[in-house]
Amino acid sequence: TLLEERDEIPRDLQVKLVEGIHSDADWLLNMIESILSITKVQQNNMMIEKTEEIVEEIVEGAVLTFHKRFPEANITVDQPQNTVLVPIDMMLISQVMNNLLENTQRHAKGYKADVNIRIEEYNDSVRFIISDTGPGIDSKIYPKLFDFMVTSNNLYEDSTRNLGIGLSICKTIIEAHGGEISAQNRPEGGADRRAGYRG
Repeated sequence: TLLEERDEIPRDLQVKLVEGIHSDADWLLNMIESILSITKVQQNNMMIEKTEEIVEEIVEGAVLTFHKRFPEANITVDQPQNTVLVPIDMMLISQVMNNLLENTQRHAKGYKADVNIRIEEYNDSVRFIISDTGPGIDSKIYPKLFDFMVTSNNLYEDSTRNLGIGLSICKTIIEAHGGEISAQNRPEGGADRRAGYRG
């Protein structure tokens, strides 16, 4: 429409059309990234090719992506002063971080959901905790939160086109790394999402 009739379209409508294109392209990009991630894990029969990566760089990349998609959201990071190395598949763990961070905003239901990323070391393990100040996890979907196709609107469908595969992918990737992932509501409001694995 823009290519063929842009001279006839009012400026405000052009902006609206471009915003729609951007939104659709962003949704498609996220979906492709998710499908590629889960396909890679499945085709490798759950075997992950790990390399030593710096936790700080993982978090910086995730925060940068988050800010691009949600520029108005506030995000803080708490991490150890020392350099922490973890053996991971960088692309897959980045996808987990991106999905968990996006989850804090996609299901905020109009709340202003501030986000905090906290990195904890314990023994020979590393744990990523992503917290938000949103409405928390709906009790109806909590038992199936990491199942395929679970969304806040419907256990198996989502009329907004967000297919709900993000958390399922996160679980698959973390377990393929030999780790665990969980989520829980916070007493003060909002939710924690925890992903941890041994080095």
